[in-house]
Amino acid sequence: MTREGPGGKRRKELRPEFEDEDDTDVMELRRINYCFFSSNQNTLIDNKKDLFTNDDYDEAIVCHFHPYFESLKPLMRQWWKILRFAHKYPMFETIHQMLRNELRSTYEALLKQTPSWEDLEKTNKVLEERRKELEELRHPLQSTSSAGPE
Repeated sequence: MTREGPGGKRRKELRPEFEDEDDTDVMELRRINYCFFSSNQNTLIDNKKDLFTNDDYDEAIVCHFHPYFESLKPLMRQWWKILRFAHKYPMFETIHQMLRNELRSTYEALLKQTPSWEDLEKTNKVLEERRKELEELRHPLQSTSSAGPE
């Protein structure tokens, strides 16, 4: 909900520099983000308790997912059902198996999908940026000393 894909950057609608207070969808996304992820601890606790009690996870959370993550919505709905079940009936072995089954099913469904060229290009760009960052972390002196002696 708070990230866009690929690469997991913060959604532009949630960045401080984004200004579109007239868009009701943006304002709703910001409100939900604040209520469930960014407010003070007591507010977070109360809101999440309400979510468990009222079971409006789909309307409150899933409907605000970034379009890139559309294919993960069924998994997240099932995960929520499993979480609520686990909260009510703590049968950990069963719950663990239920979650594994959902993850496996989602993985198999995702393998059958064909990503768009645009998504592939964005993914490759993110991977290249991460490779460069890792290389800089592995060899920090090379990146700073490459400018030569002063």
